[in-house]
Amino acid sequence: MSGKKYINIVYNYDGVIHLKELLPLRLLFTNNNWYIVVVDRYGGLSFRRISFIEKITYSKDKGYSKDITKYLEFLKRDVQNAMTLFGAD
Repeated sequence: MSGKKYINIVYNYDGVIHLKELLPLRLLFTNNNWYIVVVDRYGGLSFRRISFIEKITYSKDKGYSKDITKYLEFLKRDVQNAMTLFGAD
């Protein structure tokens, strides 16, 4: 995904949650659903189903410099579906 900017997501699955300062990596279509793959500020990778997103805004932070190479390699090499765990052996 271009721009390298943090985003905030209002996500509604079993209740509304506000997810802040996420690094969007890519869109992924798997199991008949679209997901946005994001990294949170603590380095956690998650798949967020597009149909549960109510709103996306840019974060106030201008951009990020976090190295995302390991996440992109994981997405390219290891992901089989949205339930694949990052860092699990």
